[in-house]
Amino acid sequence: MTTLPQATLPRERGRDDAMPADPHPVHGGPVLEGWTTSSGVRVVYAARRSIPIVDLNIDFDAGSCFDPPGRAGLSEMVASLLLTGQKRYGALPAMREEAAEHAFDDIGAKVAADAQADRIAIGLRSLSQPVLLERALLLLCAMLAAPAWAARPFERERERLLAFAEEQLTDPEQLCNLRLTQALYAGHPFGVVADAGSIAAIGRQDVAAFHRQYFVRSRAIITLVGDLTRADAERIAETLALALPAGASPLAAPSDTASRTGGEPEEANAVAPPPAAAMGRRLTLDHPASQAHIAIGARVPGVGDADYFPLMLANRMFSWRLNDVVRDRLGLAYEVSSALFMSRLGEHRIALKTRRDQAQQALDAVHATLRGFVEQGVDAAEFDRTRRELIDGRALAFDSNAKLLRHAADIGFDRLPLDHLLRWPEHVAAVSLAQAMATFAKWIDPARQTTLVLGARR
Repeated sequence: MTTLPQATLPRERGRDDAMPADPHPVHGGPVLEGWTTSSGVRVVYAARRSIPIVDLNIDFDAGSCFDPPGRAGLSEMVASLLLTGQKRYGALPAMREEAAEHAFDDIGAKVAADAQADRIAIGLRSLSQPVLLERALLLLCAMLAAPAWAARPFERERERLLAFAEEQLTDPEQLCNLRLTQALYAGHPFGVVADAGSIAAIGRQDVAAFHRQYFVRSRAIITLVGDLTRADAERIAETLALALPAGASPLAAPSDTASRTGGEPEEANAVAPPPAAAMGRRLTLDHPASQAHIAIGARVPGVGDADYFPLMLANRMFSWRLNDVVRDRLGLAYEVSSALFMSRLGEHRIALKTRRDQAQQALDAVHATLRGFVEQGVDAAEFDRTRRELIDGRALAFDSNAKLLRHAADIGFDRLPLDHLLRWPEHVAAVSLAQAMATFAKWIDPARQTTLVLGARR
């Protein structure tokens, strides 16, 4: 999988040097603006004028959950092939892979694509100097609208994906996470994993067909952050949107007043929500790994749900408790974590590595720590300290263009209100200790969790 630099784009002419750089109101984060282009594409924008760089991101509702049956891995193949040569696009001549890469390098721009479960993200970073930015924009449009799908890059990328699929089955940590994902999302596209058979079945015609179906305006969300005016952002968004075919069922524009608990209705072409998770399962995998790997997962509400903030606060305290007890006091884990993965869907995972002969002891310690945390709770001082640290450290979440871009893009993709960053500290401050503990107990319950143990000594 290619990793995004987490994105960019625009222009110098018309820049208002008198405007304050990076406006951050005292009560929250950067101000986001949103609109819909004339052709129906949603846009999220944040000005950050202090450095001459623009970051741009386009998220397409086109992740691996849309891979057709028997072709798992197709979305990743599409993402990896986008920058391997383009056909002629307007005044831009056709380019082979090396020429396409050099074209971005020659103007100091960076571009990347990343296929995830629910989206394909395309990111661009460029200097805001008009000539360079315009060139980067033209190259990006060609990459999106006229990929060549040449035979040589296709065969190479397919071999790379085959090697990665094989590696997942041999690397103990990757295999543990893979099998837990399959268990948590059994019967749903999120739980389908690419293997040698599905990757080998992918043809160039499948890549082209996927691109035609999903790289369309109705499935795109554009995010712009950096050294550009609102007028420049509108111009760039219009250019990018018009480079894409229309598609069907346009997505609604983000709303400044959308309810955090309600959000906007799902569009007709979105993937269906997963079925109810199986409850309280334990799975064991034999593996010759030198350590035992334990992963405990549960599905939880997504980032737009009213339980998000209480759950996040409680999990921060539980993570500290878990490290203090299981790793530091008992010495039963080389590393242990409790993490929330939040998007339109949410997931909680506890992960640890331990000696093969003490896997059960470590698992028992995790369960005992969880029970103690839920039953005994934490004192008010610890809760207040955690809440204050989250609020005080919030500025670090967008201290660079790349970080701000990812937050803004997620707000657009997850259909959160545009004032989500501004009101984040307010939402955290509003959570009570009782609310945080009750929410944690409701969702992080052993009866809801799936546990996978890999490599334990029998």
